[in-house]
Amino acid sequence: MRKHGRARENSMYAALASMLLLNGAACTWLSTGRTTGLQQASIGLDKHGRVAAGGEQQIHMPGAVNGHGTEAYRGLLADYAEQAAYMKSPEWQRVHRAKLKRVGDGKLTRGILIPAGGEKLLTMTFAMIKVLRESLHCSLPIEVVYSSKEDMSAEWREKLEASSWGVRCVNAADFLGQRGEKPNLAPAGEGPEARLAAGDMQKIFALCCVTSFEEVILVEADSLPLRNPEDLFETAVFKQHGSLYWPGHWSASQGDRPGFLDPAAYTLFGLKPPWLADPEAFATAETGQLLIHRLRHADVLDWLWFLTRHHSVMFKLYTGDTESFRLAFHLAGKGADYAQAPHRPAVALSAQQVRRRLTKGFEEQPARYLFAGILHYDLQGHLCFLHRMGKAKSGDSGNIYRHADHFTVSLSPEAAFGYADNDGDFFEARQIDPGLHKGCQAKPGEVVVRLLNKCKGHTLSAFPIPLLPMDAAARAAEAISLDEQLLAIYRAH
Repeated sequence: MRKHGRARENSMYAALASMLLLNGAACTWLSTGRTTGLQQASIGLDKHGRVAAGGEQQIHMPGAVNGHGTEAYRGLLADYAEQAAYMKSPEWQRVHRAKLKRVGDGKLTRGILIPAGGEKLLTMTFAMIKVLRESLHCSLPIEVVYSSKEDMSAEWREKLEASSWGVRCVNAADFLGQRGEKPNLAPAGEGPEARLAAGDMQKIFALCCVTSFEEVILVEADSLPLRNPEDLFETAVFKQHGSLYWPGHWSASQGDRPGFLDPAAYTLFGLKPPWLADPEAFATAETGQLLIHRLRHADVLDWLWFLTRHHSVMFKLYTGDTESFRLAFHLAGKGADYAQAPHRPAVALSAQQVRRRLTKGFEEQPARYLFAGILHYDLQGHLCFLHRMGKAKSGDSGNIYRHADHFTVSLSPEAAFGYADNDGDFFEARQIDPGLHKGCQAKPGEVVVRLLNKCKGHTLSAFPIPLLPMDAAARAAEAISLDEQLLAIYRAH
């Protein structure tokens, strides 16, 4: 939900956001020559995002930008026309052909990109890298991209680069105006909204314009890999589509259902919202981690930066950058290449105990289960990322994060509202069944996502929600435990 959406470390990115807005940096990526949203027919939709009767040709102006935001909206559409024309230019196509030739040659670099800066995020990053190298045995090179020299002290740079971990620290500010950026055609604005969007702008600028990797796993500093992520590059899905994203809990706006994605994000550009074909199967995105082939999808990245520059309009239509990636694929005419993992996420929880009086003495019982992060599955159903967003960063005993000692089944939007309605902070004990899993014991090596979902009588939206101890996913539990130990040590010092 908006009120408890992914917390951003904004203060250290404010300077970068200001520089980006003033410089109007937008990388010159290349189109595949496919139809863009500007060339597609405008589709009239009603207030719920359904195709309007009579198929009237219209583009809806979102209520979020009516009134005082009209100027920003007009600037967005003017920039949109310029952007589409530029991406069809001979210059753009020439560079694109050169990039596609490199794809055909097969000489590509792969790596992990971590946007980070400032003491807290760098502490998280250092612990994550140690887990990647020493627990998960991941050998991919790593780039840590920070926004300015103030966000990466010499001590931190030496600590990250002097290790034998193959880490390179890169100052994003060095790339402003030095990579052939196209001029900004519509200022995105400054002030509070720019500061709010600063974290997402730094992340997307790092992906579009800074990293040297051509096939990239982007991982935010507060998202911990639980399996070796380099295997994701070898999946059939990534090889076919050149992308892999993960779903969030929520649905899109559809009829009278609550949603977290305004249809105007698509109808602004004459595009049909993608959830109309199958609203029940549609899940909004959670972008704390993602994979993309930057050469194959150079046009997508150009549209992605276009949407980010216009955050004053676009980020009112969805939360942060969450849906910018999918929309960028559609603007490039490549919606079918936006690949999303099939399993809805689970939630990691921390049991908060209370002492209850019994006839003889006391016993400890959970009073409620605190939110400790979003758990994502890989394509086979193994836990692969723990994104400790929002209230999960409310650690105690010197820790940055809450301790994750349990996890749920995959949650439907209805079930996820169980913690979202409690300010994104916790499930009540009555909403959780910590014993149901005992009748659904896993066989050795069984895929975790299938374990509780096969329990008789349980559906993804049912209460109480079945719970597993984190130890049931041994590899994930090991990674989380090491990360928590490291963070506690670093915090203490």
